[in-house]
Amino acid sequence: MKKTRVCLVAFKYFPEWAGVARSASRLVKYLMEAGMEVHVVVAPGDQPIYPQADNFIETINNPGFDEHGSLVYRPKIAQEEVMGGMLEFLKLLDARYHFDIFHGYWLPLAFPCLMIAQKNRPVIGSIRGNDAFKEGVLPQSLPYVSSVLNHASWITSVCSDLLDGVGAISSISGRSSVILNGIDSTGFPMWKGGDATRGVVGSSGEFRFKKAIPDLIEAYSLVPRELRKTLMLCGPFSDENQERISQEKINTLLLESEVRITGYLERTALLNEITNFNVFVINSYHDGLPNTLLEAASCGIPIVATKTGGMLDVLVDNENALLVDPGDIAAMARAITRVLTDVDLARKLSAGSYHLKKLMSFEHEKSEWLFLYKTLLERPTIKSISDLIEV
Repeated sequence: MKKTRVCLVAFKYFPEWAGVARSASRLVKYLMEAGMEVHVVVAPGDQPIYPQADNFIETINNPGFDEHGSLVYRPKIAQEEVMGGMLEFLKLLDARYHFDIFHGYWLPLAFPCLMIAQKNRPVIGSIRGNDAFKEGVLPQSLPYVSSVLNHASWITSVCSDLLDGVGAISSISGRSSVILNGIDSTGFPMWKGGDATRGVVGSSGEFRFKKAIPDLIEAYSLVPRELRKTLMLCGPFSDENQERISQEKINTLLLESEVRITGYLERTALLNEITNFNVFVINSYHDGLPNTLLEAASCGIPIVATKTGGMLDVLVDNENALLVDPGDIAAMARAITRVLTDVDLARKLSAGSYHLKKLMSFEHEKSEWLFLYKTLLERPTIKSISDLIEV
């Protein structure tokens, strides 16, 4: 019996460390465990710009493999010509494998999928974080995004406010759903930071502009000196400018002896580090549903987060986290101070965050994805695309 063939077009993918790459890898694992054959095509993203005279056939004939055994293609396409290049590559790939379903794992990348799928094969478009949405509505991307929203079989997102945002561009009523990121917390260590006298505040992840690390450093400096000991930043800076600004902030505020930046940490080392925090902080200006939140909650660490993105879907102020407005440095400092000074509050938030484990489990995420794929494969809902705009 022929396996269902899936073409997943991803913005980032294994072995990259970013949350989008990790969630795409999990999806591939779920699909392969369900007996599907998965082909992953990775857009150039941060790869260097290559000349246009690329050999797509060579790429198809010599794919790589991911940790799950799936075929992975990284076609050499100039970054400024991603859409046209991806369309040409997918044409060749589909001619060889004739896929049953397509998935653009970043909203604009569902556009070339639509052009290949035509009317009789389902296409999923996924919004993967606020940064993807922000770029998606830029003038050069908006035509692609509009077409995807109008004609894709289904639109998914990691949080409801992103669906509301794209709903202002085009109606996706009845064709959209939130699928929360999942995490396998088997063997995760439990929170060890109950002794608030240690004063350890921290965050983890890939530190980009949206994570607002300079603001977090300033908020930490506003916490009373007798309450604080260390600000731990566990993860790499992906933006040299943000790393420079953060270091300048540390120096200006005379925090060199209190701030520790670890760089990338392997999962076990990361979990052992963050479970020593008294407070786990997500200070994002905007975000989807960051893996760092899932990790902290699964360990039962008291969380302080900004009111944005997926945090609003899973966090309730004063129950499983303290929530503050993005960019409000003084409010962030006050929230951190509350957790450091109120042991009962810290324990309450710890218990509340730990109870999120079931909602954010791999099992829940897997069942949601497989149900969606099964439904679309049984009854594709693509509308006519004869009026797709020319771009």
